[in-house]
Order: sequence, then structure tokens, then C-alpha cells
Amino acid sequence: ATPPVATCVTGSLSVILNSSGGATIAATDLDDGSFDNCDSQASLTLALSEDTFSCADQGTVNVDLNVTGTDGASTECTVPVVVVDNQAPNLTCPATASTNINSNGVRNLNNQQQIINQLLGQAPTDNCDVTLSVNVTSPLTCSDVGVQDILITAEDAAGNNVSCSITVTVNDLLVPTLLQCLSDPLVVNLSATTLQQNVTVDDFGAFTLTDNCAAESVASLSQTNFTCADTPAAAALVLTMTDPGNNQLTCSRPVVVDDGADPVAVCKPVLSTYSIPESGTLVLSSSDLA
Repeated sequence: ATPPVATCVTGSLSVILNSSGGATIAATDLDDGSFDNCDSQASLTLALSEDTFSCADQGTVNVDLNVTGTDGASTECTVPVVVVDNQAPNLTCPATASTNINSNGVRNLNNQQQIINQLLGQAPTDNCDVTLSVNVTSPLTCSDVGVQDILITAEDAAGNNVSCSITVTVNDLLVPTLLQCLSDPLVVNLSATTLQQNVTVDDFGAFTLTDNCAAESVASLSQTNFTCADTPAAAALVLTMTDPGNNQLTCSRPVVVDDGADPVAVCKPVLSTYSIPESGTLVLSSSDLA
């Protein structure tokens, strides 16, 4: 028996995946007038090697068109079927969101679930698989504490993408813990010429703290300049550590101010005469001599 002549369309056939990520074709989509020398065209049986496609088939799939006559003889031709996804993902961003730096001083946004949990609150949708990305370096660190505008992009395997922006408040809620604070007095020696002295954080002495953002914390003193008005015992000097989240701890240390000079005694130049009273006891005050 002489087999039919299988005639396929020239070039390729493009099929578009639907909103469910699927597509189907019929044998007639590939047939371009197959015939048989004995059978009518209507009596020929047309069959495809593959007629259903999914997201996994994106790209080119070679599909065979099999043409069979009434005598059972058959032949086939092949058409490249291009499976296309042209639907962009659906992505909804809230206007604002907040996330917290953890005890290690970071907040990871490295994978899709972390982005959903920390920022979006809901997953994007697409007819095929979708990948999320952010326009900031992950993980977020203590230097990112504050308000950040973060762009989130959802993209599928076909390159269809959509983006939206969120104003994100990055928080550091962990308060520093003080481990050591010197309790012995800090001696401040005034300058002999200016009778004052400046004090820095380095002069304060050793103190130890733990914090998730210790490296970014800033130290300040309750007083940085001392004069004779502060002698001999000034109020306690307080060191305050403030981290990026504005969490604070304090360390207080006593201060002794030394002007570096002994007092100078100046007596009256003329000796005064005093009479001893009948009681036999003469009492003088400092003003009588100075």
C-alpha cells in the first residue's frame, strides 16, 4: 500500500500559554493539505505526537503530524511548535512596611519567602513560576536602619516582569547591654594656664557593652569641659551610647577636678593688737588675720 503524503505548514507554529499556564493545538493546526492517492482527504486520520503544553514546555517543541489512510499505511511530517508565555506576573505592594534587624545585626531578603514574609505579606501570582528580587543589597544591616525605598520585581521564566515600590522602615529594637562600667573616680586635672580642661570619650576609661549594632553606635558625654567651678568634686560624668535604632544605655563615673595648685595664704601686713578678756580666752577668726 502506498502511504498518504503528509504535508505540514511551513515554518513554525506559535502557541500562547493561557492564564492557567496551559495551551492545546489540533492536528488541523499543523496540516497543510495532506492527501492520499486513493482515499479522500476527509477519510484520512490525523494525529499529533503532542497536543498539550505547559509552562515546562516553553521554547521550541518538535511535534509530529501522523497521517494514516484507510488501508493503515501512514506517514508523518514535523513542525516546530514555539510555546510562549507573554503574561506578566501580578504583584501588589503595600504602601509601607516595616522589618526588624535581628540579634546578629542583619535582616535577610535573600529568597522569595523572606521577601513575602517581611515586606509583601502576600505572594505574587502568575500563570507560570515567578521569582522575586529586591533592588537593595541583602542582607539589610545596621547601617540600613531608618526609612528605605525598596523596589520589588517579580519575573517569570519568560522574562515577563512587573515591579512596585514599598517605603520600608528598618528597625533596630534591641537595647544595648552594659557589661562593665568603671566606678573609681575620674581625675580631671585643670590646665595651670587656662584653669579648664576638655574631656573626651577616650578619657572616660574602659567600658564594655553588647549590642547587635555596636559598631554603628555613637558615644557622647554629659559634660566635656571642666573649670574651677567644678572643683573639687563635680557631678558624675555620664557616658551615653546610642545605637542606630536610638536605643541607649548609660555608664556613670564619679569625677574629681584638681586645679593643680595649693591655696596661697596671705596674712595682714600689720600686726593687730588684741586684749585678752576677763575670761582669759581670746578667740580669733580667719578674717582677723587675712
